[in-house]
Amino acid sequence: MLGYEVYKDEFKSIKEFKDFLKDKVHYQGCPRVCNECNEPMIDGYTCEGGDFYCCSDKCLHKMTSDEFNISIEEVKKAHKKYEYLEDDYDTELTELEDDMFCGTYYTEWYDSGHFWEK
Repeated sequence: MLGYEVYKDEFKSIKEFKDFLKDKVHYQGCPRVCNECNEPMIDGYTCEGGDFYCCSDKCLHKMTSDEFNISIEEVKKAHKKYEYLEDDYDTELTELEDDMFCGTYYTEWYDSGHFWEK
């Protein structure tokens, strides 16, 4: 979890960090929560322009597999192809591949300073 690496000096363990985030999510509605595993997140995937969030490749692949009713292996293959699309303009996506990942991107969220105050 990237956020823990950034703020690890302020917390004794990753569990303490996650508990802190869950408390902030509950009371302030921020940061985001993974729609697949319900873990708090300050970095991860924004899906469908912000309608859904996934904290990891594993959660993104599981959610996409369930939504499109295809195997996780097929999703992983399409995701890898989609990830490198920016670097290789000759790559062509099928309509299904484009539907799976259109509007999905990895990002980090940083709230204003008040969020990190204990």
